[in-house]
Amino acid sequence: MEFPILVHAGHPTDQATRSRQPRISDASHFAAAAQRYPEAILIEAHIGGGGDWEWALKFLRDAPSVYVDTSGSVIDEWMIDRCIQELGVHRLLFGTDMSMEAGVGKILDADLTEEERKKVFSENFLSILQKRSVP
Repeated sequence: MEFPILVHAGHPTDQATRSRQPRISDASHFAAAAQRYPEAILIEAHIGGGGDWEWALKFLRDAPSVYVDTSGSVIDEWMIDRCIQELGVHRLLFGTDMSMEAGVGKILDADLTEEERKKVFSENFLSILQKRSVP
C-alpha cells in the first residue's frame, strides 16, 4: 500500500540547537530517500521551522516526490512565494503547528491566485491521497 510519510525536519544554523538535536532529519536526507525510493510519497514537515528553509529548498528542487508543508513559526514575508518558485505550487501543502491565524496568514499573504491557494490549502493533499493504492 502506498501512503504519504510525513517526517519532522530542519536545518539548525546555530551550534546550540544542533547540539540539542544532533540527529535531526534535513532536506538532504529527504532528497537521498527520494532518490533511493522514487515511489515513496515524502512530506518534509515544517518548511517554516527548524532553521534555514532556503537551504532546504536547494536540496528539494530535484526531488519531485518530496512535498513540504507550510507549518512552522517562521513567517518570512516571501517564504511561500519562494517555495512555489523553487518547487512548484503542486508540492506545497498547508500545515500549521502554531496559531491558525499565522498559518493561514502565510498563505493569504503570498502572491498566489485563488486557484493556487486552493491547491495549497486542500487540493494538493487530496491529490496525494488519490495516489494511494489499496489492496
